[in-house]
Amino acid sequence: MFQSPKLKFNTIIWVLFYILIFALLLKHSYSYLDPDFGWHLKTGEEIINTGQVPHINQTDYTLAGQTWVDHEWLTNATIYWVFINWGYLAINIIFALIPLLTLILLNQFTIKEYTKEKTNIWLFILIDLMGLMAFIPHFGVRMQEITFFCTLLLSLILYYYNKNKNWKVLLWLLPLFYFWANAHGGFLIGWIILLLFWLAKVTEYLLHRFLPWKFIDFKNLLTRAQIRNYILVSLAGLTTTFLIPYGLKLYKFFGTYTNTFYFNHILEWFPQWNYPYVYWQCLYICLIISILLIDWYYIFKKDPEHKLNIWQSGIVLGFVILATKSRRHFPLLFIISAPWFLAFITNFLEIKPVSFKYFRQQSINIIIKIFLLLCLTVVPLNILLTTNFVNDPFKSFCENSYLSRKKSLLFPCQAINIIKTNPQYNQLKLFNNFSWGGFLIWIWPEKQLFIDGRLPQANYEGRSLLEEYWDFFKTNQSESLLEKHQIKMVLLYEDTNLTKLSWWEKNFLFMNEAEFNQKNTLKEYLTNSPKWKLIYADNIAAVYIKK
Repeated sequence: MFQSPKLKFNTIIWVLFYILIFALLLKHSYSYLDPDFGWHLKTGEEIINTGQVPHINQTDYTLAGQTWVDHEWLTNATIYWVFINWGYLAINIIFALIPLLTLILLNQFTIKEYTKEKTNIWLFILIDLMGLMAFIPHFGVRMQEITFFCTLLLSLILYYYNKNKNWKVLLWLLPLFYFWANAHGGFLIGWIILLLFWLAKVTEYLLHRFLPWKFIDFKNLLTRAQIRNYILVSLAGLTTTFLIPYGLKLYKFFGTYTNTFYFNHILEWFPQWNYPYVYWQCLYICLIISILLIDWYYIFKKDPEHKLNIWQSGIVLGFVILATKSRRHFPLLFIISAPWFLAFITNFLEIKPVSFKYFRQQSINIIIKIFLLLCLTVVPLNILLTTNFVNDPFKSFCENSYLSRKKSLLFPCQAINIIKTNPQYNQLKLFNNFSWGGFLIWIWPEKQLFIDGRLPQANYEGRSLLEEYWDFFKTNQSESLLEKHQIKMVLLYEDTNLTKLSWWEKNFLFMNEAEFNQKNTLKEYLTNSPKWKLIYADNIAAVYIKK
């Protein structure tokens, strides 16, 4: 009689661990509403209803009539269709599965090509959890997860071409970049990776020919013909990005990103040295830098077991720089560096595989296994049971809901309802909080706004619109800017919570709370000016109108 193969304990641990990761991702996804989710849905609705990608900005009066490019139109159309047909739960599940699938593929690739028989499951779990804690702030219902996944696929394509030298594997670049360019603007990171690979391989070729230093790893050297094939197929991949609905207009749009003001004024784009710090990211970056230095130390000591892999070291160092300059790129650093990181730690520390046989007595080993299984079953179950599953996020993240949450995660539903339903207010020209723009676009689509999350870098009078927005909060500029834009109503974040620094930040980083708790000059002007009056306020928002 046929007997099914015996399920290995390692496999059970992996499955339960991935269920834990899924539970953590899903809980995080439901813990907040992405400020841009509203405009993603509204844009997707427009695409589905018209059958065309958007071209004209009809949402912000500051940019009225100007052209714009939705660089993630395919994703926006998809999430709108899923939201309407299957609900918010389906969207959250999809966006939890994307990083989960990425981690599964990453781990399987690392085991197959790097650690092999030396694989230690607990080391993988430790590094995966560290990475998850570091990059989970960037996840949820976030379109950039597409770039997280596509970066892994691109890395796999380049790895196997570098290893097997078969140009046919490069043909996957064509559908990858066509999909990526339609789904998310992060495909430009892909071109950076392709360029770095070309530079690394050309450098290897030239060094091998003219300066064949012994400390350089020439094991995966490409010939001139193989480099030529790579260039030709890569250029073909580039050509596919011209075939999307926007064509070359997409690249013209990305030209507006030369203004980098948003790097220091939008939280997810902050460099690592800006407060608030993401300590898990800082820890991981420090570990990667330390391992790079250790590796280079042994290389230049002419240790025969250590040779300089120009491509591997170059790409890791490049993404360390990117992730340090902008924390938004940290998830990509994890994808790029994790296989090399795990392999180095495994070999350098001579870590052995786990046998799950810690004691001679079999009964004790069985008890340990049962305990591990219980932990990896109960913990994700508890996480899922304590997750706040909501059907309509636009009603569930209001000022009177989930009061235990941070105020910055809530939206001014009551304030908007009052001005929306009051005829004497709803026609007034509005100045809105930047982070509420996407929310307003969905629940009040007919209202034109000052700014929203789609185009903070858009050109406005020779600089970015975000700079114009922030000038409202500078001393002695509020009144003149309100007059300049003929604004009659202001919807302002009621920021009453002061920043509280930790003991560590005060005593070891020598930070001062006063620097982070400066006065809101716009609110101060509106409150004290005889030209303006407060008509509504709650714990989240305040509404002022001009008399």
